Amino acid sequence: MTLLSDDLGQQQVVLMPVEVGVVLIGAGFAVGVSLAVAVWFERWKAKQPDPEGK
Repeated sequence: MTLLSDDLGQQQVVLMPVEVGVVLIGAGFAVGVSLAVAVWFERWKAKQPDPEGK
């Protein structure tokens, strides 16, 4: 049983950077989508006629 617990301990150490990488990739994707939506919205808003008629 000692080898099994040692193997699991080593496996967790190996998986930690992968999990951090997945989180960072997900966060980068979310930021990219957010910026793309913000740019699209600002461009769309600029094309709309001014409701106050200025």
